[in-house]
Amino acid sequence: MKLLYSHSFDHTPRVLIVPNPDSYDSVKKHIAPVQEGISLLTAMLEREYSYGDWNMEFEVVTPGDRASFEPDIIVNLDSRQDDDGCGEDYAGWAIPSVKKPVQTVVFSLGFADMNIRSTTMHEIIHAMGVGH
Repeated sequence: MKLLYSHSFDHTPRVLIVPNPDSYDSVKKHIAPVQEGISLLTAMLEREYSYGDWNMEFEVVTPGDRASFEPDIIVNLDSRQDDDGCGEDYAGWAIPSVKKPVQTVVFSLGFADMNIRSTTMHEIIHAMGVGH
């Protein structure tokens, strides 16, 4: 893995989960796997690196609501996108950035909960600055 950059946190990382309001009825059942992915990532980091506070604070923002905190990372939960012409299958992406909040997308339709959990973990790691 390659470290692209590193964020400095004066608090535990804050993750905002934002289901797409246009496809909310189809993606809302996948909010729990995203939350589970964040919790699993926290547990793995705590187990691997016992020093530091790896707890991540997360909140779901439903249509019409506002976040109660300023996020460091935003996980946009969306339905499956049409083929973008790349000819590759993917389940999410992150836009690595030194500026916060870092945007990520996790696609949910057509994926099992296990895939949604692992994609969430994968994209949050990218958002924290780790490449492939």
